[in-house]
Amino acid sequence: IMEATYNGPRSKARLITTPGYIAAPGFIQDVSWKPDKGGNYLVNRQLQDNAKEGPTTHMVCVVAGKVSDDKLFTSPVGNYTPKYNSSVSEAKFQFTLTAPSNPDFGPDWAVAIKTLQECQTVIAKGDDHRFFILSDETDNLNF
Repeated sequence: IMEATYNGPRSKARLITTPGYIAAPGFIQDVSWKPDKGGNYLVNRQLQDNAKEGPTTHMVCVVAGKVSDDKLFTSPVGNYTPKYNSSVSEAKFQFTLTAPSNPDFGPDWAVAIKTLQECQTVIAKGDDHRFFILSDETDNLNF
């Protein structure tokens, strides 16, 4: 039986070549927005260009971060609170992602935030961009 051990440099080397890794060089040039039913989603340009016909696939984006304990609503009832007159079915699973303390992925955080801001600016219909990237705090991501 082999025991798996974490190897930060090897993990980063593998992740940096993944098409969806937001902090990878060239990520912003490799993606584009596609409209769909009143919304938009990211697609990988190369995969989209190669798939002349057939369904468009959504881009899966990857960012390395650390889940914050602050406002962590991950129980079966999510962020439900009886003081709002709503049902549990309307509750959301919610957490905040912060910069990783890991020396391999920590430096990628600022790159990922800048890339996400660029993506968000291209598609946003207004100037209020404060609900995903919490830039009025410490550039955390709200999920």
